[in-house]
Amino acid sequence: MFLKLSNIITGLVLFLATFSNALKVGNEKIKLDSSVSSSLTLPLDLNNTYITVSFNLIDNEDMKLISKPEQVAVLLSTADQQLSSYYYPTFDSYSNLFTTKISVKFISDFLKSSESIIVSVLVGDSNPEYNLLVAIGELDPTERFRNAVKTEKPTRFIAKPEIIHQFRVGEQYISPFISLTFALNAVGLFFALFLFWSQNSALNCNNLFKLPIGYTISFMASIAIFELIFFDYYLGESIFTTIYRSIAATWAAVLLGSKTLRGLYQLRESGSR
Repeated sequence: MFLKLSNIITGLVLFLATFSNALKVGNEKIKLDSSVSSSLTLPLDLNNTYITVSFNLIDNEDMKLISKPEQVAVLLSTADQQLSSYYYPTFDSYSNLFTTKISVKFISDFLKSSESIIVSVLVGDSNPEYNLLVAIGELDPTERFRNAVKTEKPTRFIAKPEIIHQFRVGEQYISPFISLTFALNAVGLFFALFLFWSQNSALNCNNLFKLPIGYTISFMASIAIFELIFFDYYLGESIFTTIYRSIAATWAAVLLGSKTLRGLYQLRESGSR
């Protein structure tokens, strides 16, 4: 809704819009709030909340138009046409009346800070005779109104503060020697436990060979895989990767372990242990 136009473009639009057009604006009225005035030049003050603009479009023979033009807009602009805002009115086909109600607070602050706001009607249509751009009135913001408006132009093309890149420092890990020592101790204790059980007859490894060799080897391999997973974790593997691998290995260990332990139970029941 907010456009900045150059003088050259505006002059060209005015020329094309007024060239051999067959339209004119009639019964134009500009109201501030609910006040009624026959003047089309009105002072705009702080107590005004909205602007109502209404008008008819008629042909050169003062006849109502049979059909509405393709585009009709109310234009608020500065006197030099450098700054413009567009508002689209509603149309009453019975009275052939275009009406728009503009809230003052939604008008650009740059427009409100100008000494004069020109109210124009812009009509566009595929029929060149229905193109029109004509001023119908003027709003004069009071000095008190202009002083109350706060306008701040954006800063462009100026030196910006220096960008200081802060690179992320790598995560600190424990010394690999300590991790490796801990992992080797864990593996050593595991095998020492098996050796201790075998020496004290708490574990009879010969029973494993009385079962199908595929189950026993697979079961021992699943135990070794668990040891390898935790060994990698101690050496710095991600906790998420460790959990993923452990879940995958658990299914195999539970399946093979249940078959192996069931076979050992059957050996004990038959007295073959």
